[in-house]
Amino acid sequence: TREGGWQATWRDLKDYTWVIAALLVSFCAIGLSQYAHGITHGPSLERGLRISLGFPIILGALLSINPATLRNASWGILVAGWVSACIVFWLVFPAWDRPNTPQYNAVTYSNLMLLWLFITFCSMGWQLTKHPRLEKSVKALTVIVVFAGFVLTQTRTGWMAIPLFLFVAMWLFGHLRHPFRAFGLLVAGVAILVAIGSTNQALRT
Repeated sequence: TREGGWQATWRDLKDYTWVIAALLVSFCAIGLSQYAHGITHGPSLERGLRISLGFPIILGALLSINPATLRNASWGILVAGWVSACIVFWLVFPAWDRPNTPQYNAVTYSNLMLLWLFITFCSMGWQLTKHPRLEKSVKALTVIVVFAGFVLTQTRTGWMAIPLFLFVAMWLFGHLRHPFRAFGLLVAGVAILVAIGSTNQALRT
């Protein structure tokens, strides 16, 4: 952890005051709705708390960790992507039907896969080993494999999030300093996604 302890972390969290306040809206809305209807539904309150309280706690932890050390967590996310994709491949083979398991919803699973994919893609600019070319190749292969697994889940919500992820990626990599180039990259990325989706009969169905 960095120097300064809790005091330094608390000072850093003050820069995110409005973000934390905005994320409290969901919990307040759930609580007001349950109060208005005279009911108490624990799982719904838990979901609201997961966002409203979970975000500042995780953010505070991330701000307390040395950035160079924190980047190595991307290896765990890379492994999670491979494991999740392999599970999807195992479920869909050999009929290639949409995975339908009673234990877990495919939509939530595919959205998490997409998040692992995005983090792995953004980490391609980091050199964490003494073999940068091999490292980039492994990450690029991971992105391709996890995206294939995501497509095989045949869910729609993740596709709507991809343009937002592309926008965030361009922001992180500095392309927004050149708005016309950023807009062109975003349009090209969306066009590729539309082409992939339009050629997938199962996804269209």
